[in-house]
Amino acid sequence: MSGPEVLPAIAGALREFWQDRRALVMTPRLTGITSSYVTALARYGAEVSAAVSGAEPALGSPSVPRLWICADHGVAAERKDAFDRWLHDPGPAFASWLDRVDPQRSLTVFPNSQATVSTLCGRTVHGWRRPEWALWEDKVRVEELWREIGAPSPRHVIGDVDDSSVRSALADLDRGLGVVVAGDSTSEIMGAGRGLRWVRTTAGLETVLDDLRETVDRVRVAEFLPGIPWSVIGIVLRDGVAVFEPFEIVTLCDVTKGRLVLCGSSNRWRPDPESAERIREFARRTGEYLAVNAGFRGVFSADGILNENGFFATEVNPRMSGGLGLERVRPELSEVLIHRAAVEQLPGIYDMDPEALEAEVRGVVRQSPSHKFSGPLDGLVRRITATAARHGVTHQLPDLSGEFVPVGSLLPDGVIAPFVAEFAAKLGLESMTTCADAVAVIQNGLI
Repeated sequence: MSGPEVLPAIAGALREFWQDRRALVMTPRLTGITSSYVTALARYGAEVSAAVSGAEPALGSPSVPRLWICADHGVAAERKDAFDRWLHDPGPAFASWLDRVDPQRSLTVFPNSQATVSTLCGRTVHGWRRPEWALWEDKVRVEELWREIGAPSPRHVIGDVDDSSVRSALADLDRGLGVVVAGDSTSEIMGAGRGLRWVRTTAGLETVLDDLRETVDRVRVAEFLPGIPWSVIGIVLRDGVAVFEPFEIVTLCDVTKGRLVLCGSSNRWRPDPESAERIREFARRTGEYLAVNAGFRGVFSADGILNENGFFATEVNPRMSGGLGLERVRPELSEVLIHRAAVEQLPGIYDMDPEALEAEVRGVVRQSPSHKFSGPLDGLVRRITATAARHGVTHQLPDLSGEFVPVGSLLPDGVIAPFVAEFAAKLGLESMTTCADAVAVIQNGLI
């Protein structure tokens, strides 16, 4: 299977598997994101007959014929870790409800991304996450992986919260921009930038370590590196690893509050070809390591920083991650369903040619670059305009519906963090700057 046949064949394989299936969706909370899963399943011929939610559904969540809400039965399961624990032993009341909903036990269970349960009351869970995969999402343990594959990472110190080396790490590692503190996954896996603390003072480090003492065993204190935060997505298949284009993780630094603010992602970024290839080969080695040492299958992402000194690896997410942008170009292809199919070794997807998939996806995404905002700008940004004559953002506020805000032009490499920082300033968030510009802001005493 090669060339333009790859993506249509993927759609065909998904349709062959899901056609006429009845599905049960389960998630800590039904949201608008869940609606996208329901729509994708319906596109391939499946019917979502029931859902399980840890908490009351959010606005914009899908309507399903039958719904079990854990909170209505005295179970606090809105957090992902609590929801996963409950799934391993949901109790007789839930089992009885599910048997009434599905007496033939024919439902295919579609789980949230961090579910580690393989069956649910005798029903198959499709694409569940193996616990040995989740271990590598630990922001402390991942340094072992970087050492094994020879990937550079920021200078750092790892130890128990009360280790003297950790307490003195700021003095050892700070080059004027502070340090970034990350806890391990003792109590919860925290993705999307959660669990990272930017610290610039000794008192601030003490406060952060005191906050972490009750929830983690070990911490990693790393030098803050200015540069462009990036991520790259790959997929581990039967015959190798396909790796796609690196993209920008749009991150701003709130220099007055000492926070790293995740604002979204953009695949408009075009790093220099040599750096892009090094990042992609690093991701390939990461996928190969996960496959050999953890039996991993499916989609993963690896993150890092790029600056004038090269790239530095920071973390890996052995699960479905956003930012690739394939679905925005080819909406008939569900990235989540592709990942779950690879996890379950679905014929037509798990055994596809990695090189052919890589080439076609890279070409499709590069032809139609896109971005997605989140965090403090989610809901504000409606559209980015970047033409020769006009650069700006159309945003929406309660009293400024659809106002166009002009900002500077995009940089030649397509990075949009400066663009977003300027827009944030026009909304009154003047303390926001890019990770690349933080050094100038701090050194010039502009805070």
